[in-house]
Amino acid sequence: MKVKTTAGDSQVTLTWTAPEGATAFAVSVYNTATGKYTVLNMTITENTYTVTGLTNGTEYTFLVQA
Repeated sequence: MKVKTTAGDSQVTLTWTAPEGATAFAVSVYNTATGKYTVLNMTITENTYTVTGLTNGTEYTFLVQA
């Protein structure tokens, strides 16, 4: 599944195309500055999710699972 990111001020919006048959998604983030991995939401039913509260200039890695 390919995820598109759109950066904003202290946030990022993730959008993706759902695989056939997928009805719910989980989003996680890895903060490279702290080495902390966090599950953000496990019950997303849309193909988009906005992650807020991020620190500008910090590198993050996001994982979206169907």
